[in-house]
Amino acid sequence: MYRYLSIAAVVLSAAFSGPALAEGINSFSQAKAAAVKVHADAPGTFYCGCKINWQGKKGVVDLQSCGYQVRKNENRASRVEWEHVVPAWQFGHQRQCWQDGGRKNCAKDPVYRKMGKRYA
Repeated sequence: MYRYLSIAAVVLSAAFSGPALAEGINSFSQAKAAAVKVHADAPGTFYCGCKINWQGKKGVVDLQSCGYQVRKNENRASRVEWEHVVPAWQFGHQRQCWQDGGRKNCAKDPVYRKMGKRYA
């Protein structure tokens, strides 16, 4: 848990420093482009530590490098998605709605929804 928060903090601080800050990030598209530059030398993904092979702006996840087993959509599991910096579990698991039914149950909880809009 601490590891994920530490990684997220480092990434967020790196994303808003240096060239990224000088250029000014005003949209999600610009943030994704800056993230590609920041993570070009990253050793692996946030969630499972799988190696990322960069092909220009496209990050292809090497699932075998970390032994990740795909449960549903292999195509989606094999690519880098910038939408979720913090796993929903990280800020939801302590809420009563999560304990009573997980992420889906928290969709009705106003506090969880506010956190989701901010961090996910």
